[in-house]
This record gives sequence, C-alpha cells and structure tokens, in this order.
Amino acid sequence: SVLEMIEKIGGETAIRPLILALGDNSAQVRIRAENALMERGKAVIPYLEQTVADTEDPNVRTFSMKLLKKIED
Repeated sequence: SVLEMIEKIGGETAIRPLILALGDNSAQVRIRAENALMERGKAVIPYLEQTVADTEDPNVRTFSMKLLKKIED
C-alpha cells in the first residue's frame, strides 16, 4: 500500500520514508522496508548513519544500525 507507492517513487525521495518504516510496529512492514533499502545498496549508508546519529526513536535507530551493518558487510 503506502510502502509500495514509496518503493515505486524510488530515488533519494524514498529513502527517508523507508528508513522511518523500519520502526513500524508491523514486522511485515519493517521487512519490506529493509528489503527495499537493501536493494538500493551502499547509496543508503549516509542516510542510515544520519538516522542513527539523529533519531530519537529507539526502534528506528536499532533497525537502522542493524541494516547499516548488513550493507557494510
């Protein structure tokens, strides 16, 4: 639904909403957002690093750190 639209938009515009979706209560939404970000590869690293540094949401921070580690490995 909303994530599908964000994925279709693509580009840098979609990265921030996808990162925020990492903190969603639904595991299905989090997994889909993670997969969409993984497909973008290393291009999302600066966004994830900024999110880890700046966000106050512990869930978004935690999932961003985990995804950052996956992409860097």
